[in-house]
Amino acid sequence: AHGHSQPVGRLVEQIKQFDSSVFVVAGNVCENAGASYLADKGADAIKVGIGPGSVCTTRRKSGFGIPQFTAIRECHRVNCFVIADGGIRTPGDVVKALYAGADAVMIGGMFAGCDETPGDFIEDTIWESASPAGFLHRKVKVYRGMASKEAQDEFMGSMHDWKTSEGVEIKVLAKGPVSDVVTD
Repeated sequence: AHGHSQPVGRLVEQIKQFDSSVFVVAGNVCENAGASYLADKGADAIKVGIGPGSVCTTRRKSGFGIPQFTAIRECHRVNCFVIADGGIRTPGDVVKALYAGADAVMIGGMFAGCDETPGDFIEDTIWESASPAGFLHRKVKVYRGMASKEAQDEFMGSMHDWKTSEGVEIKVLAKGPVSDVVTD
């Protein structure tokens, strides 16, 4: 979850040496030193955010991270394209990220549950004491962080025993078309 490391820096350098025309996005970082390090290694854009995502548990698991607005402000000081990654839960969060200095934002949780997002809708039943039958039926999609055990199992085959997940899988209510969310 933390891109301010020698292996990430070496990889950025290797990619740029192989083909300098490749646009390299590196991260994630949350402070000026990390953004400067990756920019100095040749990154064209820096992803900013450690732990602010709605399905991320990095801050709880590792104790590391900085509030997203502060992280963007710190990393924006580097002369590099800044992408706010995480912490975008409402349209106002997009505005705050851009105000803080982000050139772009990554939006996951706000779009999760939209018709066009990956995954099938499933029927979910929950206990609802206010419902006459006691149960409420709802349409949901599964949304998960890429550092969740479920994502690691699907994309990597399994999660190593020595590794801990830094994300969760949740059910998100159906929201309709993504155009409704974008319009909002």
